[in-house]
Amino acid sequence: MTTLGIADALNEHYNSQARTEALTGPWRPRPSALGGCLREIAFRLEEKVPVEPRSSESMRVLELGTQRGEMLELHCKAIWPDAEVQVPLKIPWPGGFMEGTCDLWIPSLRTIVDFKTAGAYTMGLLLAGEKEDEGYALQLNGYRHGVLHRLGWSQAPKIPCDWKGPDGIRTILVYEAKDSDARKGVTAGMLVEQEISYTEELETRYQFRLTALHALIEDHKRGALNPFSVPSMPRDSKGNPHWKCKLSKTGRPLYCSIGPINGQCG
Repeated sequence: MTTLGIADALNEHYNSQARTEALTGPWRPRPSALGGCLREIAFRLEEKVPVEPRSSESMRVLELGTQRGEMLELHCKAIWPDAEVQVPLKIPWPGGFMEGTCDLWIPSLRTIVDFKTAGAYTMGLLLAGEKEDEGYALQLNGYRHGVLHRLGWSQAPKIPCDWKGPDGIRTILVYEAKDSDARKGVTAGMLVEQEISYTEELETRYQFRLTALHALIEDHKRGALNPFSVPSMPRDSKGNPHWKCKLSKTGRPLYCSIGPINGQCG
């Protein structure tokens, strides 16, 4: 059977987009960095190692997640007319603000919602009661502070008393399954939500990460940042690399955007 090469042409088009994306800069931290690898962030700041372009498959998976999130946002807005989608936020941190965008803010529920797509394996863990990803928890706590800043204390008369602190804003992760696995009770398209409650322990971890990120930036400005001196993602209890650091069978990074640094990272 002959082909027209349409799939190959599409792959090359996505690869071209990925290469362009990898060259954009300078890099600046966004809320997703709150739970990311500090060493990866240090290399991004130093720009000493080229950022590994995403594969065409990864580009399409991210595109699919974005499209699904946009549709869920529209449905939420139909249910809650006061809902705001793709809300730009300024998140306070040492010396200024970190800019980001949250998927959904529903004032009537005082709730921030972030949409994620997940494979059957991850959905199975969630259904079994697995705790939310550390990075997502820190990211949503950042959105919580960004919404409070957006409301502004100048609007204090309009804000109910119990909204005046971070514990008054709820944050919810909504996962949508990309595929099915009957053994795990997962059906493609199913939704699972997790609330990330505000706690002093979460706030402590959040403030620690903000301080660590800010220190990296200040060291970079002074020319004193050595990425290899920055801790990488911790290994698991069995000594295996963190899932974000895993490589494919051919040695390519599966999740890290900068890839293995001359075989030394990790």
